[in-house]
Amino acid sequence: MDQYDYLPSEALGDLPPQMVLSTESQMLRQKLDALIEEYRRCGTEHAKLDRQYYAVKAATTLKLKEDGLTATLISQVIKGIEPVAEAREKMLVAETMTRAALEAIMSVKVQIKAVESQLQREYSTPQARY
Repeated sequence: MDQYDYLPSEALGDLPPQMVLSTESQMLRQKLDALIEEYRRCGTEHAKLDRQYYAVKAATTLKLKEDGLTATLISQVIKGIEPVAEAREKMLVAETMTRAALEAIMSVKVQIKAVESQLQREYSTPQARY
């Protein structure tokens, strides 16, 4: 099973609803922990690539300035220079991955709230005993 997968309540069989919901909540919390770790990793990678992009951009800007290119053209020309464009692309991809990890965290939080709300309803509703 993938680290981000969890079993839906239907896969847990004939357990009482409270047990199914408790198990589902625990699985979602484990998934949330894994996603938080992924978000940390993606954020660290994004910061590293952001630093590299600005270092490449600054070095290239200085070189263009030394070569005599006017300051008004440097900001346009630098975007097409391969090392700068490649560093920017890597930084933007890392930023997107960081945002995707954060969205996944938010999604799991909503799922947890839904399961816990259902669990609360199950515990607050008296069960018929025969």
